[in-house]
Amino acid sequence: MRRVLGHDKRHEVDLPAHRLPSPQAFVAAAVAGVGWGMNPEPLVRSHLAAGRLVELLPGRPLNVPLHWQAAQLPMAQLQTLTRHVMRVSALCLR
Repeated sequence: MRRVLGHDKRHEVDLPAHRLPSPQAFVAAAVAGVGWGMNPEPLVRSHLAAGRLVELLPGRPLNVPLHWQAAQLPMAQLQTLTRHVMRVSALCLR
């Protein structure tokens, strides 16, 4: 909100907050009309296309850096998982 409205005290917005157990539950709550939120575009693409969700500020995406953190343990499974996460994220995320 601050990026869109600025840091001016006149634009301070008291935002209610909800805690939901998963990204899918967060999207389901938005589709049900519980509120609004920011979601990764791949997660809500079908809802946007069907009109179940709408962009609050069309054409103004809010890009945020994502980080993959993994312990530096010598575990083949963890290294394999990291490779898969990096490969798939390069395909799906901008």
